[in-house]
Amino acid sequence: MSSSVSPPSALPHTPDGWLAAARIGDSACWGRLLELVRPYLTLLAASQLGNRLAVKADPNDVVQEAMLQALRKFHTFAGSTLGEFVAWMEAVLASRVEKLVRRYFGTARRDLRLERELAAGFAESSRMLCELSIDPRANPSGVVADREQAVRVAAAVQTLPDDQRQVIVLRHMDGLTFPQIGERMGRSADAATQLWVRAVRGLRDALGEHP
Repeated sequence: MSSSVSPPSALPHTPDGWLAAARIGDSACWGRLLELVRPYLTLLAASQLGNRLAVKADPNDVVQEAMLQALRKFHTFAGSTLGEFVAWMEAVLASRVEKLVRRYFGTARRDLRLERELAAGFAESSRMLCELSIDPRANPSGVVADREQAVRVAAAVQTLPDDQRQVIVLRHMDGLTFPQIGERMGRSADAATQLWVRAVRGLRDALGEHP
């Protein structure tokens, strides 16, 4: 009996392979792709929503909406690598965040300028996530490789305790100073600094990188 989903033993072993299989209808590989990029997209959404909305919007919900939209539009994706897929998912996420911001501010017309700003913000966040990696063997070259590395770092960030994950986002994605971070988190600047040191140490361990 034929099926669009390959048996586990036949699944490709690389993200690029998952992408190729997903393109011909393999739902298991599509699911693996989404779970691979989910931590990265969630960090991007958390940063942009925190910067733009005075009310709390759940980044997980926004990412889930983006993934559903991506499934509907996947036939329009023309790339073949994980980095290209991540860049495409960023654009889909930017569209969802732009729509949420418009809904919050009561604006009916689509704002292409805001979508471009969000895309630029995502690209900058990707670059800053890459800088958190110190592995000389993993130095990316080019936008596509940057995004693949950023996905790896984001997955490691998501394994940290909540307060350590928050300080990484505030410092490296939102660009706040330690006094600003302390004010945001209800801590002193020194306490925020020490929390950041522990967070970076935990991130290095999660990445298997040791200076």
